[in-house]
Amino acid sequence: MNGKEKTKFYSPTLDKLSKTSKKTTRIVSWEAVPPQLLYELVVAVNDARGAVLLGATQDRGAWAITIFHEQLPKGKITEYCNSEEMVEDFVRGLAEIWGDVARELSVASVT
Repeated sequence: MNGKEKTKFYSPTLDKLSKTSKKTTRIVSWEAVPPQLLYELVVAVNDARGAVLLGATQDRGAWAITIFHEQLPKGKITEYCNSEEMVEDFVRGLAEIWGDVARELSVASVT
């Protein structure tokens, strides 16, 4: 595997099934993110009248979060993170941004 050390998230079976020539020795997992933090993201996006999709890149080397909202260009945006050390801050940052959007939308609907 390119001289890289395999992690607990490595699956040779998935590598064989992969249709990409690029191989990764680390397969990201949402288990690396505390459930409460994922909950906060989902609630924030939902409160902003959007939807969130959690996934990974095709090579499974990065986390992917797609947010669907009618006011976004093309109705959606996808953000990526490929650092296990930064994934919590990545999710927390998106939750905070979408929490702000939800608050702005709730104020706008009251006025």
